[in-house]
Amino acid sequence: MDLVSSHLAEFRKRFEESGQPLRVSFRSLCSDWSWAKRSDVYSHLMHKYPAKILPYIPIFFLSSETYAGQDEYVLDNFAGTGTVLVESIVHPYLKRNAIGVEINPLARLIAKVKTTPLRMDELREEMKSLISRIKSFSGDAEICKTPRTLTH
Repeated sequence: MDLVSSHLAEFRKRFEESGQPLRVSFRSLCSDWSWAKRSDVYSHLMHKYPAKILPYIPIFFLSSETYAGQDEYVLDNFAGTGTVLVESIVHPYLKRNAIGVEINPLARLIAKVKTTPLRMDELREEMKSLISRIKSFSGDAEICKTPRTLTH
């Protein structure tokens, strides 16, 4: 993880010298980290949402203890759908506690779903119950062929 700190120091130096924004490919910076590639298989790509942050940005910053150490808190005050929150929780070397603030109710719901741990035993029981209900179903599914109109 020293590599991240050296990148941050280099970025800071280049910015102080030029005063200009830097163009950085966080995906490229993290591409040699085999564990970071797993991020594409988490829940980040399961939905569309405007202005989603690429997971490699928080992966990069969370791979340094510059801003928050192991088991400390990460506050994302524009949490959106929880990318920073998820990456804080699942980081393989520096797990953090994560707190998110988001004004959009849909984004809050998605973030909550993505960050709520599931108990495997409860999941298995629900799966067995669902399979049992499917196997015992003997009727026809009701399919609405014509659109219904709502009356006030």
